[in-house]
Amino acid sequence: MHGTRFTLAERQAWNPAVKMFFQPNAWMDSKVMLESATRFNDHIRQRWGECTKVLLTCDNLSAHVNPDVKAAFAKDGVTLLRCFPAQCTQFIQPLDAAFGRSLRCSVGRKLDEWFIEAANLTKWEQRMSAPE
Repeated sequence: MHGTRFTLAERQAWNPAVKMFFQPNAWMDSKVMLESATRFNDHIRQRWGECTKVLLTCDNLSAHVNPDVKAAFAKDGVTLLRCFPAQCTQFIQPLDAAFGRSLRCSVGRKLDEWFIEAANLTKWEQRMSAPE
């Protein structure tokens, strides 16, 4: 599940402790979520021991409520997954509605300023590399 637009040099520059997953969507899909669930449980056991239990909260994205994903998290009783009802993320995760929104707006303004230069728009449309 590696991105296809990254050179070998770019991949080698990544911190090996950070696990990278890629898929065509801008959000988590079920395939990547299933792999993440398996790795998450393994990480919990390795980092904090076999008897450790964790609570993981998610919204109701289709990848989160996928039965295979739920089963992977529940395997061996390591992770208790709880999904919140639809349309309540801004209440559960206030960062999305407060600071996060302000940050997204600021980044959007900077991106708009960057797009004013025609060469940048062309670069964006022609698929920039990750470092760009």
